[in-house]
Amino acid sequence: LWDIAGKSAGVPVWMLLGGRVRNKIRVYPGTGGGTPEQAGQNAASLVEKYGYTALKMGIQAPGDKPLNRAIRDTVAHVKAVRDAVGPDVDIAVDVHTKFVEPDRAIRLAHAIEPFQPMWMEESTRPENPDAMKKIADHVNIPLASGESNYMIHEFKRLIEIQALDFVQPDICVCGGVLT
Repeated sequence: LWDIAGKSAGVPVWMLLGGRVRNKIRVYPGTGGGTPEQAGQNAASLVEKYGYTALKMGIQAPGDKPLNRAIRDTVAHVKAVRDAVGPDVDIAVDVHTKFVEPDRAIRLAHAIEPFQPMWMEESTRPENPDAMKKIADHVNIPLASGESNYMIHEFKRLIEIQALDFVQPDICVCGGVLT
């Protein structure tokens, strides 16, 4: 309906919501890469070709491999990306809620901490704010989450208990622009 109202008024939706707040917004692409070498090459290419100052990468999910191997594989990927882009490009590491147990996410965070991630995202399922809080209490990496939260009260609880450093609502699933 916002789009219809904007078209009717002859202005973009952002004007209906109070006008421009900033002229630029920082964006980041995913690095991809099946091997650490590919991840590093992809990251370097994105920075060199497009000038990105931040990148995002997923973990090497445990799946059917032992946890220690999944952590080692993830560390190798994060290290390769850090080595390829240097210390001044931010790297976000997305766990994609692959860990239900907070202790696994804590172990992963400690292993990747030397590479100074911008944040670790979706470190565990959002249905358990206490698990997110446990992770926050035991790691030195900023934590981000929110794309799987659907209602404002879910965010409120995570903020109140200081389980997150970055709240990332997905407006497509949480009710729209003003929810």
